[in-house]
Amino acid sequence: MIFIFLFLLINNLFSLHSDLSLRGSAGLIKHILLFLALVTFFERNSIHRNVFYKIILYTVLAVSIDTLVQYIFGTSITGSIVQDSHGYRLSGPFGTEYVVGAYLSKLLYIGFIAICLNTQKKIYIFLYLIWIVGIIFLTNERSAFYISILSLFGLLVLFRASIRFKFIIICVVISLGFILLMSNPGFKKKYIDHTMHEFGFGEKLHQVNDKKKFKYSSFLDSRYGAHFLTSYEIFKDHYIIGSGIKTFRKVCENKKYKNIKSKYSFARCNTHPHNFYLEILSEFGGVFFISFIIFIGTMLIRLFQKYIKDKNPITVASICLYFVLFWPIQTTGSLFSTFNGVFYFIGLAIIFLSNNMKLLKK
Repeated sequence: MIFIFLFLLINNLFSLHSDLSLRGSAGLIKHILLFLALVTFFERNSIHRNVFYKIILYTVLAVSIDTLVQYIFGTSITGSIVQDSHGYRLSGPFGTEYVVGAYLSKLLYIGFIAICLNTQKKIYIFLYLIWIVGIIFLTNERSAFYISILSLFGLLVLFRASIRFKFIIICVVISLGFILLMSNPGFKKKYIDHTMHEFGFGEKLHQVNDKKKFKYSSFLDSRYGAHFLTSYEIFKDHYIIGSGIKTFRKVCENKKYKNIKSKYSFARCNTHPHNFYLEILSEFGGVFFISFIIFIGTMLIRLFQKYIKDKNPITVASICLYFVLFWPIQTTGSLFSTFNGVFYFIGLAIIFLSNNMKLLKK
């Protein structure tokens, strides 16, 4: 912990925009304190642990119902209206912020833990998972859905259940996915056609405005690809301690980064690179990045060591939660933002606690 605060100090001192880095550091410290508070609270008050998980579960279910209502009727219970201008993406209770898929995916397995702690019936556990993953599909958030469905299949591999039960669940998931794809042509366009184009299978015409349009057949030629390439170039220029926390939004404007090999280089800038590994790499540099990889790698090793010993469903859920949070090949929100960062540090606390099973016993 001392290392983090020391590095933040050095990072701020050498930041290209110290005012932004100072605010970013304050936000990161707030998240670290949240992590420490959760771990300390549950270590000393394990009786409240189950209550916390239940609150997360009920919140996830409430948000999923609100999102389904929005999909069916065009307006959610909380009053959010579907906007065609955003590709018919759903927002649930989050108004004009299209983050409901990411929200559900990051809290999915905390709700799973709550169910496991209160029932041994596998059918309830998997009905919950299929329900939430199905709602995530409806949101049209590809990254959130792909990471959720992959983690679900990973859970099926690790979860202690009969082959017959697992086969039935897989058949249900595949059948439901097929029905949803056939029910709305927009889903096929979003989840299959768009993804195939980004992997180089065919070309897609992108209209920027009335005068500018181009074809692209690679992820690197997309908006996210431009962010990724720009962040990597920033890292190459500041490879030891980075450009400074939260400085991507300003440093990306440098004209030298206009030459990145992306047709979307003109839109390379954003508040963050949309991948927190690249965010850490470009804004914190190689020293902190390597330390971070060692830290999360150690957590994963300990999780699998615990799984090998006990095959506990809580450990399985923690492994899946780890996968959702830290799988590197995905677009993500900023690790240092108020909304997105909270989920990572809550998730880290849950994973940390799962390595000490006395905290999870009733």
